[in-house]
Amino acid sequence: MSIWKTTDLETAALNKQILFYAGGSSFPYLGWHYPQKGFGTWDYKDIQKWTYLEDILQLAEQKDVK
Repeated sequence: MSIWKTTDLETAALNKQILFYAGGSSFPYLGWHYPQKGFGTWDYKDIQKWTYLEDILQLAEQKDVK
């Protein structure tokens, strides 16, 4: 199961930090959404995959314990 989400960004909890992947195949961009700063110059339609930062940290903690 992947931590990346590819849909429903419009309904994401935008008060959380989000890591996102945007752009085209020739120049991919990994960026951050900060609650007070938004997605920078990226629009929703440009974002291909996204996840909450807390999900990444939780997964890392699970891997560290084992």
